[in-house]
Amino acid sequence: MAIQDPYKKLDVELQPSEEDAFFKQTRSSDDMIDELTRRRTWKYTLMIVAMSVSWIGSPSSVYITSFAGMIPARNDTWRCVSQKCMFVMGNASRTTPDPCDYVQTDDDGNLDLIFGPEDIEWPDMKHTSFAVEFDVYCDVGPRKMKKTLMSSMYFPGALIGLLMGGYLYDNVGRRVTAMVTAFLSFLVHLSAIFCHDFNFLLAIRFFQGFLEFITNTAILIIQLELVSNKHRNLINGFGGLVW
Repeated sequence: MAIQDPYKKLDVELQPSEEDAFFKQTRSSDDMIDELTRRRTWKYTLMIVAMSVSWIGSPSSVYITSFAGMIPARNDTWRCVSQKCMFVMGNASRTTPDPCDYVQTDDDGNLDLIFGPEDIEWPDMKHTSFAVEFDVYCDVGPRKMKKTLMSSMYFPGALIGLLMGGYLYDNVGRRVTAMVTAFLSFLVHLSAIFCHDFNFLLAIRFFQGFLEFITNTAILIIQLELVSNKHRNLINGFGGLVW
C-alpha cells in the first residue's frame, strides 16, 4: 500500500486557481471589472438591468412642481359658491375672465387674492385638481411662496441624503442600501396619493429628495463598479432613457 506524501497533497491544495492568479497580478480597476463582467451570470445581468429600470420612479418627484397650477387653466369656466364671492362679483365695477385677476392689497402693501378655494369652483373639472386642493392655482401673494416652498423642500432632503448615503454605503452596503431606500421611496411616493394636507406634502417632498438621492447614488456607484468600461455609457444611457 503506497503512502501518500502529505506535503505533496498540501502543495496541490495551496496552488492558486486561475481566478486567484489573475487577481493577484498587478491590475488596474478597469481590468478587474472587465474580468468580473466576462464571467457574469444571468443573476448579475438581471441585477444591472433591474437597477437601471429603478430610475423609472425618479421623475415622479418632478410631477408635483411641473404640473402645479396647470389645472385649472387660465380662462376656464368658474363660478361663485360663497356669499362673499357673489357680493364681490355683484359690486365689481368690471368683470374679468379669471379669478386670479381679483386681488386686494393688505396693510403692508402686498397683493393677495380675494377669492379662496372655498369661494369658487370650476364646474367643467371632472377630476380633483392638485392646484385647487392646495390653493396654488394663482401666482399671487402667499400662493406664489407656497409653490416655491413646495419645490425647494426637495433639496434639503437631497443634501442630507447625500451626506448620510456615504456612511450607509460603507457600513451597510451599497446593494442593501439601494434596495431598502428604493422600497421606502416607493412608499413615500405612494403616500402622496392620499395627501390632503400641505404640511404633509412638504414632508413628502423632503423624504423624496432624501431617499431618492441615496438610492440613485448607490445605483450609480454599483453600476460603475460592476459594469465594464466599454459598457458604462450604454448602461447609463439606458437608465437615462428609462428616466
